[in-house]
Amino acid sequence: MKSSFFVLLRYFLRIDNIKAMIIDTRYYHELNDNYILREHCVRESDLNKLTALSTEIIIDPVLMSQRLPIIEEKREKLLFPNHAPSS
Repeated sequence: MKSSFFVLLRYFLRIDNIKAMIIDTRYYHELNDNYILREHCVRESDLNKLTALSTEIIIDPVLMSQRLPIIEEKREKLLFPNHAPSS
């Protein structure tokens, strides 16, 4: 991606037989734009509320993220400040 970048920050928390949580923050920017797009998503559930979970799903954040319900989701456009040339 020569003209853009994408960053995924993932926090995965699992407390055995109690709860699982995933917090994802994604950043995307194209080099000619004056902004960065940010998406923040929180997924969380008590493990006893999720049915038919195999060990493979419980230990894999990618598979677990497909099962956990979204608790909070936010999308933002972060604008760069205008920098006027100094005289």
